[in-house]
Amino acid sequence: MTFNPEQPHGIHADISDDAYSAAAGVRRSELKILANGTPKDVIHYRSHGIGDSPALRIGSATDLAVLTPELYDERVAESDIATRRSAAWRDFEEVHAGKICLTLSEAQQVRDLTAAVAESKQAQHWLAGTQRQLSAWWDHTTLHGDTLLCKTRPDAVIADKGRTLDLKTCQDLDDHSLNRSCRDYAYDLQAYMNAEGFLSQGFDWKEHIIIFVRKRPPIDVRCVVMTISSPWLTRAEHVFNQVTTRYAHMVKNDERHGWDTRATSLPMENWIENETLELERQALELQNHNPNKTND
Repeated sequence: MTFNPEQPHGIHADISDDAYSAAAGVRRSELKILANGTPKDVIHYRSHGIGDSPALRIGSATDLAVLTPELYDERVAESDIATRRSAAWRDFEEVHAGKICLTLSEAQQVRDLTAAVAESKQAQHWLAGTQRQLSAWWDHTTLHGDTLLCKTRPDAVIADKGRTLDLKTCQDLDDHSLNRSCRDYAYDLQAYMNAEGFLSQGFDWKEHIIIFVRKRPPIDVRCVVMTISSPWLTRAEHVFNQVTTRYAHMVKNDERHGWDTRATSLPMENWIENETLELERQALELQNHNPNKTND
């Protein structure tokens, strides 16, 4: 299938990161930003991206080292410089412009994370036979009946298993921490977009695997599976339907504003409401046990 960046419907292989980003279609990162922000936030992201950070550098480099080691040297530059606050580092970045530039400690961490994945029998089981970054484009019908072109790009795909896969780094591997990560970073939304996108293009999608690698010592690996019947996918479907409807409305009306200029009430989240109820209960208890209270 010939790739047309203006009308890229279908599943495409060998699409570069830059070509994928430039092609038409809304991706998970834009939807995540709109879900927690405003059209102005989305516009800023399109112009400036998410910015550089140690977590992003280490995660991206680890992704390359694990899934496409043959591309690692082409896209990553390792340095023996310990800090970024030096003239030597600025010279290093200039020489290796366009690459992921790692300090001495960052490069060592990438090697440690990569080794942990290689040593994990479970991770290697899920990674066997992966194809790097197939990209899918499809038309989604929003809750208001609008058509929105969407795109998704998992880290890897195993077509004969109906499997998409992402590799993520994290601080902790316990249930609570991974629940927070899935919600805060919209990993479930990515999984659902893989499901809808690939299924819509005739791919027999069955499951999405996330390989979590803990960054802090002792470095460890945990694999999580999400299927269409998973509670996470059910949640993500609701999020996807709501935010794509907002996104299509934003595009149709060329919305560029941030927060409404009118004064509005601030909705209270459930945990704060529960905290308020507990404060009220404690106040009532103190009042009822007032030692200065006289009984007639």
